[in-house]
Amino acid sequence: MTQNPKWKFAENQDGAIEGPNHPGIANFTGDRATAIIREAIQNSLDAREGDRPVSVIFERKMLDRSILAADDLLEHIEWSIESPANDDENRPDFKKAQSLLGGGGREVTCLCITDSNTTGAVDTEEDTSPWKALTKGSGFPRKASKSATGSFGIGKFASFTSTYLRTVLYSTAFQNNGRLEHRFQGKTILVSHKDGSGNPLQSIGYLGDGFDPLKDQEVLAEVKRLEPGTSLYIPYYSFGKMRQWLQDSTSIVLENFFHAIIHGNLQVQFRDSVEDAFPTRTIDKKTSNKYQREITGDSTTYRLMQVSKKKPLAKKTFQDVGDISIRITINPETRWREIGLVRDAGMLITSDRKNMFPSLKRIPAHWCGFTVIIECQSK
Repeated sequence: MTQNPKWKFAENQDGAIEGPNHPGIANFTGDRATAIIREAIQNSLDAREGDRPVSVIFERKMLDRSILAADDLLEHIEWSIESPANDDENRPDFKKAQSLLGGGGREVTCLCITDSNTTGAVDTEEDTSPWKALTKGSGFPRKASKSATGSFGIGKFASFTSTYLRTVLYSTAFQNNGRLEHRFQGKTILVSHKDGSGNPLQSIGYLGDGFDPLKDQEVLAEVKRLEPGTSLYIPYYSFGKMRQWLQDSTSIVLENFFHAIIHGNLQVQFRDSVEDAFPTRTIDKKTSNKYQREITGDSTTYRLMQVSKKKPLAKKTFQDVGDISIRITINPETRWREIGLVRDAGMLITSDRKNMFPSLKRIPAHWCGFTVIIECQSK
């Protein structure tokens, strides 16, 4: 193990030009907050262990600069600013990263996303293990269950979109033959650049034992997990105004995961350990009623949440699809025709009727209003 881990970039022997518009990152630049929350919770639900609800905590906290190897990362960012692979549109963001890291101080502000009651990102000798897929994989998924979503393996890049540093730290713990094992690694996605000696380097760098993660006793206590699960640290995450961030984040959670929460499969918590800008907020089966009016108002999400609490009206098994359940509320005095498609883990896939039923040109005018939840229960 390296005593003072540094960022390691592979040599760019073929002179490839790797610019700032990484396709995985670009996929999530539209609505960064939704992408990060949705992808993080989806991954945690897919790694659920046992029958207890998955717990996901979003927390603003401070992290020691040494864990990030901030001074070393700063050098690579400065070299990336001057790289011909960079461009005038993205160079200001790299300069912002330079300013943040060069501002001094012993700690950096992070968004830490931590889950529990999950398997963690298991690391094995396989090149496609969940841990390697998370930290090194590109273009393929590898999750704990065959029913897991994320077919293209690009969800992991959502976390890189809301930090000028384009950097994420990963810490996980998992059971292996009755023993709790630990892994820690950082990843940054910059541009192809040359170091101070003129050596050409690729755009992606890793923090750990060379290109390998730190393991077990090598993992520092500040980021070492005490139970199975995975933690992500996003340094200098763009929170904006904290109370607005809390409000927006609560809305995103309810809009996408109301079914999992109402049925006791998910608990989400928001904390601020830096300035106590807001009291800790827990969204679970017991508190969902408290927030649904406050956040969703008289909206489609609110009505879908109400339907989610009802018992299924019908269940049926379809060939090549599996077990489907239907929940419905009739609204005689309205013309709402709302349909929510939910997968077995409890995540809303879509409420766009055109996406679900492209052949359904129109609903007969004489039908009264309704709100429906279609749940695919099969693995």
